[in-house]
Amino acid sequence: MTFVDAMVARFVVNMMTQISVAYIVFFGILLMFDTRTSPDLPTIMLAFVMTGTFAFGIGAFNCFMFSILPIWQQVWSIFTRPLFILSGVLFIYDKVPEPYAWYLWFNPLVHVVGTMRSGFYFNYDAAYISHAYVFGVALSFMLVGLVFLRRYHKHLLNR
Repeated sequence: MTFVDAMVARFVVNMMTQISVAYIVFFGILLMFDTRTSPDLPTIMLAFVMTGTFAFGIGAFNCFMFSILPIWQQVWSIFTRPLFILSGVLFIYDKVPEPYAWYLWFNPLVHVVGTMRSGFYFNYDAAYISHAYVFGVALSFMLVGLVFLRRYHKHLLNR
């Protein structure tokens, strides 16, 4: 078993758990409340694929960084708290004033949240979404993380 096997196994278990929980929560909400939504399954699944790809990319990068530089865990924790708040879950991206919206656009989670919203609300205009941007950022982090893990995995195991 290699480090990639362990990463893929953990990713699959976590992703299946998240999809199962999301299905239960979304289906429960749709059953119990009159939400007047019309779920578009392909768009919702695209949001999950974007989330999974981004999570695996960040996970691969952080797997290397946490191993080589232990202080990175604290730095990452401090850095991501504001990014999560600014991901567009608590507010709608379109309502953000222009000087700030430009900065928020570079947060890949804004695009994922917008895709998920457009999957539930057919009239939600998500013209700002760039799937290519999210996949590009995710694959860049994945490439860097996997290349460095492949290069230094023996050194990291012997530390």
